[in-house]
Amino acid sequence: IADEAIGNIVAELKRTNMYDNSVIACVSDNGGNPASGGNNWPLRGAKKTWFQGGVRVPGFVHTKLFDQARYGSVYHSLFHASDWVPTLCGGLAGLKLPDSLDGVDQWDALSNGIGSEDDVTSAPRTEILHNIDYIGADSGELISPASDSLAALSAFIDGTLYKVIINEDDDAPAPWYLPYSNDASIEEADRAYVNQTSWLFNLDEDPFEQINLWEQVAFQPVKTALISKVCDYWETSMVDSLWRDDVTGNAKELMVSVYDANDGFITWWNETSPVNLTTQYPISALDSKGACPFYDFVGQGAAGPSGPAPM
Repeated sequence: IADEAIGNIVAELKRTNMYDNSVIACVSDNGGNPASGGNNWPLRGAKKTWFQGGVRVPGFVHTKLFDQARYGSVYHSLFHASDWVPTLCGGLAGLKLPDSLDGVDQWDALSNGIGSEDDVTSAPRTEILHNIDYIGADSGELISPASDSLAALSAFIDGTLYKVIINEDDDAPAPWYLPYSNDASIEEADRAYVNQTSWLFNLDEDPFEQINLWEQVAFQPVKTALISKVCDYWETSMVDSLWRDDVTGNAKELMVSVYDANDGFITWWNETSPVNLTTQYPISALDSKGACPFYDFVGQGAAGPSGPAPM
């Protein structure tokens, strides 16, 4: 389906003489779901997890605007979904954009590269906040204690790419789904991994996330640096969630009808009544009083490595 759809677009661009001045970006929104036929092997995890199988996805940019020396090249820098607007609208089209955007302009880096593969210091993006969530997925209530909130971030520390995952809400670690396993069969992780809920990975040396460095003494400075970055986001960028569970009556009927009419996609459904922007879940109501609750994790550590799961 994707091949045919993209082919139709390319054919139409050529028919209308727009192809030579077009940019085609094609990228997945998240990792595959093995239960629906997707597969992320050899990456760990899947859609809806913060392991690489859930957040590292394939993508490409195709355009004749690139110098031919860039054709077929691989872009090794971090890239986030929020980067597309500043990259295409700002960097490519030259539009003036607000300074408050979360994304960064990567057009020059895509067009000209960033130097050597290891030259991460000159890359437009050196870290990605994957998520912060202070509302329980099952309970729909504020997480208590606040230190049980979920967070995940990847960042370069001294030239090495690390990832921290805090409080992944799972009774067992995310598995590695075997290749060609549309029935979601998995390769079992080592039993030592059971009940671990926080992880630290060196993604340069361990791209498949087999070795949890969370408790290794030598990596406590890295963990501290990553958690500090998460707390910076928490205290400078976090806003109250506007999700509400009190849509009822005619308002709910209207919401459902618009949902059905859009093939199961949520769009704004109320064009007449004032929008209710009052949060049910203020961050200030957490027991941390709005402050980042993860500082307690800093300094945790015990001697002894966590061995890799079998692959």
